[in-house]
Amino acid sequence: MQEKNTVARSALKNGMIFGMICLLFRAVTYVFGLSFIPLVSYVVFIILGVGINLALKELRSDNEGLLSFGDALSLGALMSAVAGLILTTFEIVYVQFIDTAYNDKFLAAQLDAWQKQGMDERQIERAAAWTKMVLSPGFSFFVQTAGFVMAGFFIALVLGAIYRKNKPVFE
Repeated sequence: MQEKNTVARSALKNGMIFGMICLLFRAVTYVFGLSFIPLVSYVVFIILGVGINLALKELRSDNEGLLSFGDALSLGALMSAVAGLILTTFEIVYVQFIDTAYNDKFLAAQLDAWQKQGMDERQIERAAAWTKMVLSPGFSFFVQTAGFVMAGFFIALVLGAIYRKNKPVFE
């Protein structure tokens, strides 16, 4: 007898799989110096969206074609939390121990971008102070993980509306 696929089991399994895929993608961007390109950062969310899509399809097929909206949202949030914890932990380890100059390079790139936008020195100083606070490990861990969970929730919100199929009432 095969066990029924639950939301938590599916979220953990798929969250770990797609968290590792996101980790590998992020590692490649760090190695090849692509992490400062803004559009490259959004690819992680595309990977997450594909993962949530596949997980919802799997859960629906394992549960006799039924998928409630709540299950879809739960799966998306839990899966993105697991994937986000994996990715964020890797990013903090990378920045703190592997490439300790990464934050300085990031801040230098931001300063150049702000100067090209025409910000004055006072605005740049305030933005730089805020950026340094955001790049601290604790704050970064919290914000990145929370952002990943919110992104997964919104992706699951859309996909859940598409894949939702409730049990018929009069059956």
